[in-house]
Amino acid sequence: MTDNVISRNPTSGEIIATYPLQTHAELETALQQSAEAFAQWRATGMDKRILVLRQLAEQIRQRQDQLVRMATLEMGKPIAQARAEVLKCANLCDWYAEHGPAMLADKPTLVENQQAWQSFRPIGAILAVMPWNFPYWQVLRGAVSMLLAGNTYVLKHAPSVMGSAHLMRELFDATDLPKGGFTVINVDNDGVSTAIKDPRIAAVAVTGSVRAGGAIAAQAGAVLKKLYWSWVAQILSSCWQMLTWMLQWPQPSQDATRTPGRCVWQPNGSLSKRASQKRLRRVSARLCRR
Repeated sequence: MTDNVISRNPTSGEIIATYPLQTHAELETALQQSAEAFAQWRATGMDKRILVLRQLAEQIRQRQDQLVRMATLEMGKPIAQARAEVLKCANLCDWYAEHGPAMLADKPTLVENQQAWQSFRPIGAILAVMPWNFPYWQVLRGAVSMLLAGNTYVLKHAPSVMGSAHLMRELFDATDLPKGGFTVINVDNDGVSTAIKDPRIAAVAVTGSVRAGGAIAAQAGAVLKKLYWSWVAQILSSCWQMLTWMLQWPQPSQDATRTPGRCVWQPNGSLSKRASQKRLRRVSARLCRR
């Protein structure tokens, strides 16, 4: 077992950089910083959150050449495609800064005399396990909306694109986001399991293979944490039918129906913890065989 992950140019095989895996103490520090940032960020007004997104968009555009070069070196993305991905991320920040507040505003309900309403509240630090193929977009499409909602973001990126991960952290560090609001961790599978089980992690987001998603879903479900799982659109229909049958969970959210291959799941509150864990093990076993 290696103590480092390697960023390597796929064209030449040249090693770009090596990144030591974090120790348990270093992971603990990262999770604590994220928790402390959440305590501050959740109380921050919407105007300040919008400002951070505007600042992030500006940082992305100012440093686009550096971001493009890193993506091209680390995972072989053509320069034109890398630049398009980077600028799309900047546009994403602008879009959420403009439209996000309305999406998070309180919504009326059907309760008579306006005695109740639907309100959106932050839940805590979100652990995100992300893939290499779109090193910036896959991360920021979730991080931006989660941060705007008042959560913090803990990124476990693919080992081959850790350079891109650290560049994104530098972008956030240049904004008014509290320290630890966007955190990068570099851990092995055991470290990911430790983070999932940690009470400071409120939910888990993952984009990857069915096998990886099934394994993380089982661990998140075992501790009854919300899971945001994105996978290839081609298998969405068959997997969703199986999951609704086995778990009796609700249909995809409105956000999920707008983007193929994305679902937001929440455990059925009527299930006991033991029943939820049993059903999640069955789901994981079936998904991993597909």
